Amino acid sequence: MYKSTCDLCGNDNYKILGKVKDNFLVKCMLCGHIYMLYRFNNKELFKVYDEDYFKEKYIKGNEKVDYDYLKDKPNILEFVKKRFNTIHKYKNPGTILDIGCAMGFYLEYAQNFGWDIYGVEISQYAADYARQLLNTKNIFNGTIENIEFEDEKFDVITMWLVLEHMVKPVDILLKIRKWLKHDGIIGIKVPNADGITFRSNLNKWIGQHPEDHMCDFTPDTLERIMNKCGYEMLEVETEGIYLDRFTTKEKFIHSKNVSNFYYDITKECNLGDSMVAFFKLNL
Repeated sequence: MYKSTCDLCGNDNYKILGKVKDNFLVKCMLCGHIYMLYRFNNKELFKVYDEDYFKEKYIKGNEKVDYDYLKDKPNILEFVKKRFNTIHKYKNPGTILDIGCAMGFYLEYAQNFGWDIYGVEISQYAADYARQLLNTKNIFNGTIENIEFEDEKFDVITMWLVLEHMVKPVDILLKIRKWLKHDGIIGIKVPNADGITFRSNLNKWIGQHPEDHMCDFTPDTLERIMNKCGYEMLEVETEGIYLDRFTTKEKFIHSKNVSNFYYDITKECNLGDSMVAFFKLNL
């Protein structure tokens, strides 16, 4: 691992928020960006994303739980439909690249709608599964740093819960910008470090923080880092609004009136623990 400076402004003036295993989550004192002080190299990353990552070590939202990605496909498809409802507002089916495509569920949905599909996945296990599921050779096992596509190839590029894993997110965003057509869009989902859990219980956020999440974005810092890389925001919405992350009191968690009020407030104030944003090129 090696020490990093702020991804957004490049400075090394930070405040330590807490310890994550052998690393530190810090906040830039100049621009407010939150990031992990030390970063993995590519060899270390490949060790993280083995077959077990998609099973009991998989991170669901921001919590480590007993989980099987494959068995959770019906639930994942509900999110897939929502993502493509937004994508189809802006683009008709064309060529799409899903970075961090996992086992290919998003691309399977896109393929059924007539999209020409491509995927990149660091896990050999997941990439092999996706190739078989989709019956395509267009799933590439590796990192973005060692994969190349021709310029202006894609109408849409997506990264669902992927950007936060990037060791050098600015370099990645600049690289993939060249792959996007001039009228193309990019869809991103990341955890929200301006959400209810981070605001109300920082110790809990840090305690369940995945060691491979290199950056924690807020709607503001995500937009600013995207602007820095030549993108303009189209829309942003927070998700992951769960009352049990805010309180352990059963009478509140199971109260319909309280849960509805909580949901309305957190949604209106963008306090969900994750966020989905869409961008276009700033030409």
